[in-house]
Amino acid sequence: MTTILVLNMGLKSIRSAVFNCEGEKLSFASRPLETSLNDEILTQDPVEWWEKAADVICESLQGLKDVSIDYLSVTSSSSCLIYVDRNCNPLDKCIMVSDRRAVEEAREVDAALSFQQVYESTHLRSDASLMLPKILWVKKHSPAIYAQTHKFLAPNDYLIARMTGQYLTDYYNAQKFHYMMHQRC
Repeated sequence: MTTILVLNMGLKSIRSAVFNCEGEKLSFASRPLETSLNDEILTQDPVEWWEKAADVICESLQGLKDVSIDYLSVTSSSSCLIYVDRNCNPLDKCIMVSDRRAVEEAREVDAALSFQQVYESTHLRSDASLMLPKILWVKKHSPAIYAQTHKFLAPNDYLIARMTGQYLTDYYNAQKFHYMMHQRC
């Protein structure tokens, strides 16, 4: 029997479900996530994600006798920014999608002449919810953390890196970094 484990991290909880190839749910586990809200700043703790991911995966696998997982999918909220060191340790809390602290940086990106080619390719204006303004915010307001940053990641990219040691992303996450799909840059 082919099985798929889906690890899904939303804004309020992290969930693990195991399905067979017919789409039948074999098991499920969930844990709530804490969110910190302070004015325009909205964050979550990637360390909590990692700990609770392990919990929900273990719980969803309990009771599944003679079942091995053939495939793993990790999904999460998009446009959330994590910055990690060379050992994939988070350097601070994750800046969530609804965090509005990078409004000024989004305006700067939009106004940059070098961004015009990106905009013409992606048709995506800069916004405080996207990755580049958040990265610029970190660079301006937390230069020591910025200097230690090895990778900027989306939540599912972070969880995959922790599980596999490999840094990967998909086109949808890459678009939040203004990745130009046609030019592959």
